[in-house]
Amino acid sequence: MATQHPIWTLTKKIDTPQNISAVLDTNETALVSYKDGKDIFTLTNQRILLSDSQGLFGSEHTLYVFPVSKIEAYSLQQANLQKNTLTIDTWNDQYIFKLDHSIDPNELLKLLAQAMAR
Repeated sequence: MATQHPIWTLTKKIDTPQNISAVLDTNETALVSYKDGKDIFTLTNQRILLSDSQGLFGSEHTLYVFPVSKIEAYSLQQANLQKNTLTIDTWNDQYIFKLDHSIDPNELLKLLAQAMAR
């Protein structure tokens, strides 16, 4: 059974932070980044990077990284215009992202499909 990670709530699209850009491979390009409080979701042409900041001031960081080639399935649940949930399944993990109404779910799905097609 897949491990379900904490639910992330992506609230707004942002420029890719320098600390994420610094860990990208030379052939890797950030396609989009979103903010979740102190945390960051970045989709590249090769991987998904989840920067998880803990502590009151976000002084402790964990970077979760998985290649898009490990994605077995993904789905978008739309309850209404303001409630969208993206679920990404890998071989043994499940990641759930709630999307704020300001985030275009179709743009995210298109970029995810482009990354997986490489």
